[in-house]
Amino acid sequence: MTLIEQAKAGNEAAVQAVLESHKPLLISLARRFPGAGMEDLCQAGYIGLMEALNHYDVTQGVQFITYAVPWVLGEMCKTMKKAIDSTGAVEKRRQIGRRQVLLCAALGREPTIGELARECQMTQEEIIRTMEVARPAQSLEDEENPPVGEALKSEGSMDLERLSVRMALDKLKKEEKQLVILRFFRDRTQKETAQILGKSQAQISRTERRALDQLRQILS
Repeated sequence: MTLIEQAKAGNEAAVQAVLESHKPLLISLARRFPGAGMEDLCQAGYIGLMEALNHYDVTQGVQFITYAVPWVLGEMCKTMKKAIDSTGAVEKRRQIGRRQVLLCAALGREPTIGELARECQMTQEEIIRTMEVARPAQSLEDEENPPVGEALKSEGSMDLERLSVRMALDKLKKEEKQLVILRFFRDRTQKETAQILGKSQAQISRTERRALDQLRQILS
């Protein structure tokens, strides 16, 4: 039994060994996030590692470190955003932007202010006031672009919106990720997507609903 398998089986010593062996990775990733303390970022990274360990499937043929990086970066990103905006105002604007993107994908059109307000559980007046100063939501690049790490720029700064979206996608199964990209960022119909992925249109419809539900939970 491998160390990862022992850790997943609940062996506390194995869990600690996994966490300790990935400490250099956490430090390396934390250095790319200016504005938050190294200790806080590493603690967030450990939380991400534990989440990755809980969800990791050893039968999928993916190395644990590859699977774990999006989880680690996701937790570090949350810590970073808290450091940037302790009031929550910036995060509220981002949440509205994400909800708008998901609603647009689900409806096949731009949502109305009323629809967006109901989705965000806010009044239309609150949405309007917030959106007046909000930046447009970052659109998703296709899967042929560099992976999530590219969202961390070489100067040490980062694009949090781009990073958040790529994090969410990387947590989907491969087929779900391909479907979302084809349907909502390459404007393929369900029929075209079914042909590309070798599935029936009914299967694509079910997978699409499941993927959008997961993205909604991840980005909320």
